[in-house]
Order: sequence, then C-alpha cells, then structure tokens
Amino acid sequence: MSNITDFKTLSFSKASSFNDCEKKFSFSYIEKVRTKSGIHAAVGTFVHEVIEDFFNQKNFLDLLVLNDDKELGYLTEIYERNWKKHSSMLTKLYEEEPRTPEEFTSLEEWVKTLIKNYIELEHYLQINKDKYPDLLLDSSISILNEKRFTKNFEYEESNDKLESFELQGYIDRLVLKNEPNENNQFSCSIVDIKTAKPSGYGNNDKKDQIKTYQFLVTKGSDKKSQETKSFVVTNGYLFFLGGKDIEVEKRILKVDKNQFHQIDDFIKHKFEKTLENILTKRRFDIEMNSPGSTSSPWKTKPQILCGWCDYKSVCDEWVNKIVDNDVMRPANETFKRVRHIGGINKLKTLQKNKFYRLFYNSQNLITQIVSYYEDEFKPDIILFGELLKNVSSSTVVEQGHQIVFNELKKYIKLARSEDENVALEIKNLMLLLLKDEDKFINENVWTVITDGINLLNNNREKIQNVNFDEFNEFVLNSREVWKKSQSEANYNKDPFEELILLVKKFEEYKFFNFKFKSGIRNFKKELNRLIVEIENFYNYLKLQEDTHNINLRNKEITTKCLKLDKLLNKYANNLKNFENVKT
Repeated sequence: MSNITDFKTLSFSKASSFNDCEKKFSFSYIEKVRTKSGIHAAVGTFVHEVIEDFFNQKNFLDLLVLNDDKELGYLTEIYERNWKKHSSMLTKLYEEEPRTPEEFTSLEEWVKTLIKNYIELEHYLQINKDKYPDLLLDSSISILNEKRFTKNFEYEESNDKLESFELQGYIDRLVLKNEPNENNQFSCSIVDIKTAKPSGYGNNDKKDQIKTYQFLVTKGSDKKSQETKSFVVTNGYLFFLGGKDIEVEKRILKVDKNQFHQIDDFIKHKFEKTLENILTKRRFDIEMNSPGSTSSPWKTKPQILCGWCDYKSVCDEWVNKIVDNDVMRPANETFKRVRHIGGINKLKTLQKNKFYRLFYNSQNLITQIVSYYEDEFKPDIILFGELLKNVSSSTVVEQGHQIVFNELKKYIKLARSEDENVALEIKNLMLLLLKDEDKFINENVWTVITDGINLLNNNREKIQNVNFDEFNEFVLNSREVWKKSQSEANYNKDPFEELILLVKKFEEYKFFNFKFKSGIRNFKKELNRLIVEIENFYNYLKLQEDTHNINLRNKEITTKCLKLDKLLNKYANNLKNFENVKT
C-alpha cells in the first residue's frame, strides 16, 4: 500500500527542480522535508518586501522624488520600518551562515547595497525611456505586485500517461498600461527581481521562467483578470541586484516578445513532458515499494550547484563520497517509508521531531566538517605540503634498510669487549659492514642486520661503550622499518613521494565538487590513509637526524586529521540513527 504524493499542481520551480535533480525533487515535494530558511533566501524576501511595499502605495509616483538626500532615497521609510520588524531574525541567520557574500562586511551593508542597486537600476530605466518605454513609471501605468496566475490542463481519465493538473506562478511585478489598445487588450511587461549577481550561467532557464509567466498571464487567469481584463505581454525582464560596481545595463536581462512565439510548444515540452516523467517515476516507485528495499527511482544529478543544496547532507551521491558507503542505508530506508505514507507531515509528532532533529544535525555536522576543513585543516595541509617538498629536495633519501644498516654501524664501531671470542665476532662483523651494503642485497641485507643486532643483544654483559637504552629504541624502530619493507609496493619508493602526492590531493579537494579533480573518491578513507602515511613517515624520520621541526608538524597535522575523522564519525553515526524513526 502506498500513499505517495500525487501532482495536481505544477509550477516553474517544481518542474525545474525535477529536471535539475530528481533526488532533490523527491526530498522537497514527495518526502516534503522542510528546510530552514537560509540568509540568502531571507535577504531576498526582505528586499522584495521593501520594494513591493513601496509600489503598493497608491501615491508611489509622488513619493519617487522624495528623500533624495537620504542613503536609500525614496525607499528609506519603508526600509527602516521593515528593518525594525525583521533585523533580529536576519541577524541570527547571518551569524549562522558560513557563506555570506565576501564583498560585504556586514549584513546591513549587504541589504542596503541591494536596495541601492535597485534604485540605481530604476533611475537608469527612467533616463533611458526610449530604450525601455514599457518600463517607464508615469501616470499611464499601474503596478501589480506578487500576482498569482493559474492555468488548468484537463486530460481524459483514459490517458495513462498524464493526469489533469493546474499550472501556477507568482509574478513579482506586472507593469500594466491603464488604457487598452485598439484590440481592447491591456499591454503589460513582466518583471522578475533577483537578488543574485548577473551571470551567464542558467540564463536560458531564467528566460524560460519569464516565458512561463507570459503564458500564464495571457492564457491563464487570476481572480480579477478572469472577470475584467485581457492581457498582452510586450516584453519580460529580469533585474539582478547582487554584487558591487556592476554596470547597470548588465543587471537587466530582457526577454523580447519575439521569444514568446511558439509558446504552446514550449509549455507542452516544459510541463506536460515533465509531468509525464514525474508520474512514470511515481508509478515505478510504488512498484518498488517492498519491505527492506532502499532503492529509489528518483536519481541524483551531480552538478555545479550541489554545494548550495539544502539536502546534500542526506544525499547518498555525496554521503558515499564523504564517509562509508553503507551509512546511508538506514536513512534511505526511512526516506522511502516517509515517501510512501505521503510525506513527513504524516508522521506522529514525536517521530517527526526526531526526524527533523537528525536531519538538521546532519546539516550542522556537514557544515562543521566543511568549515573545519576549509578554515583549519586546509591551510595547514598546504603548509605541510610545502615543508615536505623543501625537506625532500634537501634530503638524501635512504631506503629503510640503508638507514638501519648505517645506524647499526655506529653501534658496532663503539662496541668493545674483553672476551676474545666476542671481540673477534665484533671485528669480523665490522669488516663485513664496512663493505658497500648494496653488495648484501642479494644475500639479504636484513639477515646481516639481524646478525648484528643479535650479537649485541646476546652479549650485553660482555660489551662496553654501548648505551643499551638507546640501542633498545633503535631495535624497536628497526622492526617497524623491517615490517614496512616487506610491502613490495613500498620497498623502493621515496618515503616523501607517496605522502607528497596524498597531501596534494587534499590541497586540491573541494567538498561537493562535481568534477572531483582532486582524485579523492571517498574522503574518510583517504583521510585515514593520510593518518597512516604520516605515522609511517614519522617512524622513518625517527632514524634521521635534524628532523625535530618536521616531526612537530607531523604531530600537528595528525591531530587535525583525527579531529576531522571524529567529526566524520559523528556525522556517519547521526545518519545511521535515522533507522530509529518509526512511520
């Protein structure tokens, strides 16, 4: 039995969400997982509210020229009133958000800059009225803010691919001519205001949003237009308010009326085809709904915007690349059950609270991991990499057996004994060790080293001049080097080389980077490998001289690795705890 959500309404954002990433669509519209409002969205809402409140005033044309001497001009009074209401909430979100625009030193500077950019843009439109005549603010126009338009699509019940649905859209602004044209139609222009920077990325998608609004305005209806007005859209515009020192003209993206041709074909492809695909996935999901299964037909689509996704902390596409591959299974099982009961709101209050506690914990933990990695770990790993390169270029690298071999020579040279037999064994071994040690490779150099160690160990009471406390430590280190030398892959490798290559991977790594240029496929596994390699390198350095500084750096980096690993384990355990949510 499945009560998975049906789809009686579609919007541009909902259709785009499905086409951008099915998994995100599932989280948002099928599991219906609520995300906390971030500062970027909250600032956008605040700026929209300030602008809309101003133009909702009947006498806004008279007020446009007032307060020119104030910082925010004619929007000053509206801004100050709204700021008093929302500043504490905005400040809290701002302080919690690690990724705020770098060009602004404070929240208020950010918000005020967006509003000033809007004023500058509006002023530019008025002095370039020949270029933008449909946006001229005068007594011949009315402004309609935040209007909802809908259009119903009906299909026969026998249609096994599509179901009847309502297409809806909320339009920031319509600049409407007060007098009808010769065809008794009211001309209007659509304006959508964005608080992001102007960018070429995704412009086609932004234009498609305007085209969708044009269809809804001309072929759909709202309560008033259904009774009294027939609209024709002249042009559409997107205003971009983000950033500093950007030419005003670059903040305006125009969607010419010529691009509204063949709008029915566009709507059919954008919405009817998308709904058909959604319904196919929905039916498949119902068929796959069996006990113990965690499979989902809603697939991930890694892309450049993944780092901004509110659901990335519970997306198995990324969890599998950050921690162990199996930790998402309990969460996926829970998400599947939530989908098939009709969404998160169908859970009992206690279980819903438990779910959200785990979900928000996962968000907070991944934020901590990324922040610690970027702010604390990465700067040090870059310095560590430079230190490794400098040390490796100035150090004659010896293989493990060479280091032990040369260290053993020192002890044999020091050794003296009054016992004639022991003295003869020391002399013969010394003559053997004075030869080029490469000659012993074929005869197994470790056999010669073992014989030397045993000679000193077995005759401690008969040998003078040797500090056996130091010798004991040498023997322990030698055993570690011997163990490592048994790995054929590492036998002839420069002890710096592998660690330098691994450190470089971490220098280049970026969380949620869809291109994975660093070569790290699983962050936790590579981090644990780094910990082991640093420990191996530390053991190697014990037998070298003048390595105090780099050994201190080894310990510091290891400490940070362990802290990062602890955060990763905490994150993994939190994901596993989703299995405790009951549906």
